[in-house]
Amino acid sequence: MKRVLRRQVVAYVLGVITAISGFAVGVAWAGHDATGETVQACVNRLLGSLYMQHTISGNNQACLRGDQTIEWSIAGPQGLPGATGATGPAGATGPTGAAGGQGATGPQGATGADGAPGTEGPAGPAGTITSARSPNGVFTITLSDQGILLGGPNGTFTVDFEGARMNTIGGATP
Repeated sequence: MKRVLRRQVVAYVLGVITAISGFAVGVAWAGHDATGETVQACVNRLLGSLYMQHTISGNNQACLRGDQTIEWSIAGPQGLPGATGATGPAGATGPTGAAGGQGATGPQGATGADGAPGTEGPAGPAGTITSARSPNGVFTITLSDQGILLGGPNGTFTVDFEGARMNTIGGATP
């Protein structure tokens, strides 16, 4: 018998709490103004209890004579900013981006220092020239087993086994 009585008491208490909670939510919702930002109610002057204005007469009228109208915001003023939180861990490395375009050509750099001299190259093959002519065709060089002949517009110069001789337009000179 005690067990059944206990269960009934618990059930009644839970039912009453649920009913009161539902009534409080309904009363608070019913007191909203047209903008939905404030709640309006009346304070009974004798008991100090709250009641919604339109719950007495069925419409949104003033409080009963002698009672006071009160109003409060549904949302309070904005609070102060909270403290800065701790720095979170570093995120994963993202994918490599696309290659950028060609940059502008930079300015000419300063002239560098001279490099060290290179090593001497190997000797070239023996020459085989027997004659040569200047690009304008005026001067010639002829090489032979008898000597060297230099020719120009005003004479020749010969080097052979007899010595060196110059022949000019005016004649030979020893």
